[in-house]
Amino acid sequence: METNNLISLESDKTNRKKLKLSTNDDELQVFNLDLFEKTSVNFGVQVSLPDPAYEMFLKRIEELENFNKQLLSENEVLKKKLNNQFANQQDRINSVIEITKKERSSLYKDIVNLIKNHKRFHLGSLLEYSPSKWLAERNPVVIKFIETLTNNENEHQHEGEKLFKRAVAIDAIYGSRHLKYVSAINLAASAIKY
Repeated sequence: METNNLISLESDKTNRKKLKLSTNDDELQVFNLDLFEKTSVNFGVQVSLPDPAYEMFLKRIEELENFNKQLLSENEVLKKKLNNQFANQQDRINSVIEITKKERSSLYKDIVNLIKNHKRFHLGSLLEYSPSKWLAERNPVVIKFIETLTNNENEHQHEGEKLFKRAVAIDAIYGSRHLKYVSAINLAASAIKY
């Protein structure tokens, strides 16, 4: 069965519009509309007109979703790269070199400050010498590196000796970095030997 709908719009003298809707069963519906007020009429049919702002928002949402997918993909690549960062010895060597380059000037400043400190050779300073105190005042990156390399979890009975040897190792690094460096630790080590 086919339906014939007729819609007509009429105006009267007061600028009010009359919307007339008739269907095939000759039922006439009249709606009064005011031109200056928004009125919605439910005809039982939904019509969608493209709204430029709506289309713009849809496009922007699609762009953001694509950008999000791209970032997630890049994030996965970076996670894999991070997980494989130290996969082989050459990668570890390269990482150590990069860290060393960044710490080089800091280490040099620490050595220069030690050289300028003449109090370290006074008898009182030498008598109060402590490897743990000396290490606490040195470059923390170098200290952690040596501590990590020499750490043996099963061997705690020789902690004092190990601490002294770490201080000697770091002192040797300092001596190799600056030719004018004279070590209080070497004096302490010599005193222990004799």
